[in-house]
Amino acid sequence: MTQLNKQITRSQGIGLLATTLFGTGVFILPQLTVDIAGHDAIYSWAGLTLAMLPIVWVFAKLTSVHSHAAGPAYFVEQAFGALAGRVVGLLFVLVMPIGASAAMMMVVMEFMQLMFELSSRHSFYAQLTLLFSIWLLNIRGVKLSATIQLLLTLAITAVVIAMIGMFTLTPSVSSPSAGAH
Repeated sequence: MTQLNKQITRSQGIGLLATTLFGTGVFILPQLTVDIAGHDAIYSWAGLTLAMLPIVWVFAKLTSVHSHAAGPAYFVEQAFGALAGRVVGLLFVLVMPIGASAAMMMVVMEFMQLMFELSSRHSFYAQLTLLFSIWLLNIRGVKLSATIQLLLTLAITAVVIAMIGMFTLTPSVSSPSAGAH
């Protein structure tokens, strides 16, 4: 597994990494953050973005130095030994198909419920259709999936930037002070 079969471009790889790091955080966590932090949520999001940058840079550097098909499992193996590398690889194999699908289902089904008020039976059929679509996409190969995820990342980034712009440009409504009568 030391030979790389370079099927995706750097941009597609960035899209895959970005959707993995952002994941459901862009869709589910904002409301939770606003509930807790209120107007200061924007600072939480900026902090989260800044906190992710070192992770992205470390992965980029590791990948440029150690191009290996096993990816993070290989990095762990080099740092901590073969057993640790195998454990990380196994965890990735066991968690990603289930975790990614579950996250996708949560996000998509949350939006579908808001748009269509699905019954439990229709929700079940929509979930099966979504899983089958994801499976078909994966059968087509990583290149198509990476391209779609890159486009999705660009779209999400544009929406988030637009929301930040609207948030910062919209004047806040001040409430009357409690002491004034």
